[in-house]
Amino acid sequence: MGLIALACKPKKENAAIVNLIQKLGGIIICKTNTPAGLLFTETTNMLWGRTLNPYSRKYLNVGGSSGGEGAIAALKGSCFGIGSDIGGSVKHPAALNNAYSIKPSVGRIPTYGTQSGQPGQESIKTVYGILSHYLDNMTYSFKAFIEAEPYKDIDAGCIPLSYRKYTLEKHQPLNIAFLDRDGLTSVTPPLIRGLNIVKRKLKAAGHNVFDWNDAYFKSMTDCMYPMYGANGLTTLKELLKQSGEPIDSRMQKSIASAKVMPVSRLWNYQIQRTKIVQQYLNYWNTGSSNGRLDAIIIPTSAFPACLLNKVPPQPYTSMWNALDYSASTLPVTRCNVKIDRPVKKDSYLSDVDRDVHDTYRENLIKFEGGPVSVQVVCNRLEEEKCLAITKYISSLLD
Repeated sequence: MGLIALACKPKKENAAIVNLIQKLGGIIICKTNTPAGLLFTETTNMLWGRTLNPYSRKYLNVGGSSGGEGAIAALKGSCFGIGSDIGGSVKHPAALNNAYSIKPSVGRIPTYGTQSGQPGQESIKTVYGILSHYLDNMTYSFKAFIEAEPYKDIDAGCIPLSYRKYTLEKHQPLNIAFLDRDGLTSVTPPLIRGLNIVKRKLKAAGHNVFDWNDAYFKSMTDCMYPMYGANGLTTLKELLKQSGEPIDSRMQKSIASAKVMPVSRLWNYQIQRTKIVQQYLNYWNTGSSNGRLDAIIIPTSAFPACLLNKVPPQPYTSMWNALDYSASTLPVTRCNVKIDRPVKKDSYLSDVDRDVHDTYRENLIKFEGGPVSVQVVCNRLEEEKCLAITKYISSLLD
């Protein structure tokens, strides 16, 4: 977890995911870096320092919290990697490092027995996802995990759902929605170009493509973020107190905003979350004249790859954790500042949105070459479908 208090204290038992990998014959070669406490989307801590983005070590962010896994994927240093994800911690670093990833719904991949700074926080459950430079490696490892039936002897929290191969019907057009905002920010020009590349390819292949609204993003964000720190981050504070380590400014913001919450208030937030989950399912099924959605294409961030110390909040990714939807990341292109010129906006979604576009305009050259990726979002427990659509879109981009 990137905390001094936990350093050099190996556990007596492996986590469930480690047991599963070893049962399948996998060789674990290393652990990779994370932010201190896994609390923010920049991978830096007092133990190991900052992990740098292989595509621009000087300017661009590696993302987080699984930023070390994103970097090693970019460098082709592993067949695949595992990262925890409670709000985008797999999807975000995968996208910033031009890698593929899959964030499953709760219960498909084992999570029991791993260290957490928020044990007992189950309002938005942590899942484990897979990152890799190679799509086939990611698909293969996910299939192997599910076919091992981990619910039987690895993790009681896994669900007894078999691997279901998904085949795209040749003559059945997909219904694919495109979203360029997350209720807080709108995407910068490289991401607009990336979305349009995918949209044109799908449309030319005969599929139904259309713009989607960011409905429910703000209402979900308003109840989701307070739940993350409902105990006032007590466990994390105790770990920091044990070591006396300096507190990173980004962590300090999270600690300062986290307040111990009465159970009645937490339950009200959970009621609101569950209501939005039901409303979004209805929106998924009825929001398009073409019928039920097959997938939503949306970036992981407003930026191609965020600058160091300039990562905005990420409803682009955290929304799908709150809904418990399956989501992958898919590399599309790279930022080209000669093409991706800043655009003049007449209005902004928020002050954060204004800052995003000001940052892009004022630091344009620093974004050169930054990976441009998108998420493929499918409904709950539709990982096989999500991977199949991801592979199909990737083939269209080749």
